[in-house]
Amino acid sequence: MSLCLQGYDAALMADRDVLGELAGLADELGPALVPPGHDELLESIAETARSLFEAAACSIALLEDEDAEEPQLAFRVAVAVAPRVRST
Repeated sequence: MSLCLQGYDAALMADRDVLGELAGLADELGPALVPPGHDELLESIAETARSLFEAAACSIALLEDEDAEEPQLAFRVAVAVAPRVRST
């Protein structure tokens, strides 16, 4: 696959890891670009899935540092049905 970028020297682009640089920039800027209400959206998605599957609880976890030797799961949101209290 060839990529043609107007105004860029192809030899210069070939010597650089452009995709790697873009990935690093995205990693650095990503948290700043998260839209407002992001956590509420994730909670809404988890609550909808919990309700749809009639589950007692549901959580959403994201894989962080997937290229690391030991990637980590980061739980972003968890929802659960409130336990029923029996009256005696």
